[in-house]
Amino acid sequence: QRYDTATTTLATAEFTGGIHSGTDFPIVANEGYFVEMAQDFALEFSGAVTCNDLSLSAGVNAIGFSCVPTNASAYGMLAVLGGEGVVASLQRYNRQTGRYETAAYSNGYPVGVNFPVTNSEAYLAHMNSANSQVTFSIGSPSVIVTSHTDGEIVHSSPVTIVGEISEVSSQVTVNGISAPVTLVNS
Repeated sequence: QRYDTATTTLATAEFTGGIHSGTDFPIVANEGYFVEMAQDFALEFSGAVTCNDLSLSAGVNAIGFSCVPTNASAYGMLAVLGGEGVVASLQRYNRQTGRYETAAYSNGYPVGVNFPVTNSEAYLAHMNSANSQVTFSIGSPSVIVTSHTDGEIVHSSPVTIVGEISEVSSQVTVNGISAPVTLVNS
């Protein structure tokens, strides 16, 4: 199935019992499609991978990406799609649970499931307003620690680490343990 943002309808193409039926829509870059399979099947597309900018309309957009940075996540994608005020939420269907997972903003912070973003899934981007030049390339945030030196050993607990991080939605782990982040406006 292909979701048409302009008409808010699904175009459906089917292959049942060896017979094609429904709408023969084109498969194009950066669109997401909903596929229901009777059995597992691997499908490979040939040709060059293209990394195109994305143009999103206000409302629901079914999207997909050919070029996705390693370790891309839903929270990072929210920022790339335009941030709070532009994007309402991002969803993906979790095949293991049979449920949709949602990442959104609440009071300026990303909330919900920070699911991985890959080039093999479709996503529903619920947009508050259009964004015509989305380039999906999430890099690592820059981190500057000002309270401690590199390699410093600290013997007290808890430890407060002060510094700057370039991405509001970043998650911090220390020695593999998730650490809370408090944002302070400077």
